[in-house]
Amino acid sequence: MKDIPGKVQRGIEKVLTFIFGVQVLLLMASVIRNLVASASWQSYDPKQQALAVCLLVPVLFVCARIILREEKSGKGKKARGQKALILAGAAFLILLQVIMLVTLASETGWDSGALVNAALGTEPERSDLYLSRYPNNLLLVFFYKGIFRLFHITGGREAFLAAAAPNLLFIDAAAVLLYMAVKKLWDPGRARLACGIFLLLLGLSPWIAIPYSDLPSMFLVSLSFYGFVTYRQKEKRSLGEGILYTACQVLIAAVGYAIKPTVLILYVAFVIWRILPEDGKQNEADFAKKSEEKTHERDQKEVGEKHEENRGRIRHGLLLACFGGLLLLLLSFGWKSAVAKQNTFHIDESRRYTLTHYLMLSVNDNMGVYSMEDEEISDSAAGVKERQALNLQVAGERLAKKGFFGYLKQQWNRFCQIHSEGNFCFTGEGGINFMNFDLSKYSRIRRYFYLTGDRYTIYKHLMQGIWFFVLASICLLLPAFFTGRKKGPELQGKEQDGYSFCMLPILGIILFNLLFESRSRYLMTYLPFYCMAAAAGLQRCRMRMASGRGQSIEE
Repeated sequence: MKDIPGKVQRGIEKVLTFIFGVQVLLLMASVIRNLVASASWQSYDPKQQALAVCLLVPVLFVCARIILREEKSGKGKKARGQKALILAGAAFLILLQVIMLVTLASETGWDSGALVNAALGTEPERSDLYLSRYPNNLLLVFFYKGIFRLFHITGGREAFLAAAAPNLLFIDAAAVLLYMAVKKLWDPGRARLACGIFLLLLGLSPWIAIPYSDLPSMFLVSLSFYGFVTYRQKEKRSLGEGILYTACQVLIAAVGYAIKPTVLILYVAFVIWRILPEDGKQNEADFAKKSEEKTHERDQKEVGEKHEENRGRIRHGLLLACFGGLLLLLLSFGWKSAVAKQNTFHIDESRRYTLTHYLMLSVNDNMGVYSMEDEEISDSAAGVKERQALNLQVAGERLAKKGFFGYLKQQWNRFCQIHSEGNFCFTGEGGINFMNFDLSKYSRIRRYFYLTGDRYTIYKHLMQGIWFFVLASICLLLPAFFTGRKKGPELQGKEQDGYSFCMLPILGIILFNLLFESRSRYLMTYLPFYCMAAAAGLQRCRMRMASGRGQSIEE
């Protein structure tokens, strides 16, 4: 990767800088749009929403400023007190999560209910049809099935509770991984802030009670992200370490893809990130230019050493890429063999939905969300190839009907809608089964989190304030992408190196939502990066304010 000419690298950096700037501008515009006239599925009242945001956001900015203050060194009573406070807070958080899990878990409809019922084996024919259409959910079904066998669960509400229980681990482990990764990439202050924002968004979210793919995939993405940061920052990487690292990443990617295909967005982002200079290190062309100012003999020696180092890295990288590709093929073959040999479900390959089905959804009149019409269109085809051709035909007809500007308008509305709700459409998906839970039991908790609860307004506006705080904080990064430095491309340096890795996955999930089926909860897989970008924006704002007052804070 490092033999890429310096001009090409600088070109990539400039293009990414511009794209990230446009991305932040769109987020800023969507925040303003949603405050003035909410685009949410659940129709937030703009005045109430604006009031909640205006009350909560300043408080959160003050809290962020306190968190970002430099830590004082020392191992006295104060340090021990801080550790005790953190442990007490973690224990309290986990206790509340357990209470929420137990009280909120209930039978649900839509896909989460279909997965639990398939794992229980209560509706075999319906499960066969569902898994034939969506075979990527098969691994999660076997996971839930294993939990039910372990705890001898045969049905009822206990099945949904047992299936949702791992979410507690997924959320808290993702928070820890996010903290460790950001601490390695930047500093402890931003790590604390990113972790804190993440826990505000998901630490006490009712999504903990929903057994589905969003939270497991978020944990896997956080695990891969930590691995990327740790491995990239190692000064010396032995072949054995590289093989182990590659094997772990391939295994995580394979499992993640089998649970939620959007996990692959992170790996595309990493390939792009890998092309950029590491932590501000000079690329070969810049090194050669600088070395011309030295003596000819020293110049030749250092450039030769640089060439040799780059050739070694490329050989190392190609070897690991071949090993990773071979391992991925073996895992894919093993999984397909296991699916073919299992006799629990009868998977009809001819009924499988492919990406063309979701591409067709993206241009429907339902804002890119599932509809019975789209399902009937795909089911009318006899096989996969016929279905793909029909999906593309219908998508083309819909695009022609909308026209270019009509399509752009729809995309803008979808962009605003997927960023409009801090609860990520909890209780707004899945129809009547998911929205109208029985509030007769555990009503003191459920009345805050379900549409039928009399205290639901408190929860939804609290989450709106937190979510708009996150988006507003990301918008503080805008000058980093539209004001260049005097020395070199904007994305060079440890600071901008981190900016690029937190913005690339966000860009990927946004594009996925716009090109395929569009849902607010799809953002949940990549919420750690939204929180990381928010922490970066707040820290950058603090640095600029300190610089304006003549204080010195290094980036």
